Amino acid sequence: MASGQADPEVSIEDFMYNLRREIEIDCEILYQRAKMIDQVNQSEFRLKYWEEKINELKGGLITTNVDALKELRQRCEVVSAELEEFSKKLE
Repeated sequence: MASGQADPEVSIEDFMYNLRREIEIDCEILYQRAKMIDQVNQSEFRLKYWEEKINELKGGLITTNVDALKELRQRCEVVSAELEEFSKKLE
């Protein structure tokens, strides 16, 4: 089953819980990647900027709307792609 798609056998509460956990894990991975990039490229990397983006994502976890959580998951993927692109430019 693709992430972000509801399984008809899983309650909406469990689905939302699992989606929140996935987003929390994504945010932690993003933060760790940002810290690693910062350690290698301190002079050209603004860790604070990425921390703010990640914290903004985490702030969205309080929603009780499934569609908003799905959108938040997509935003995580966008931020991840942006961070990856930025890190390539530093290489």
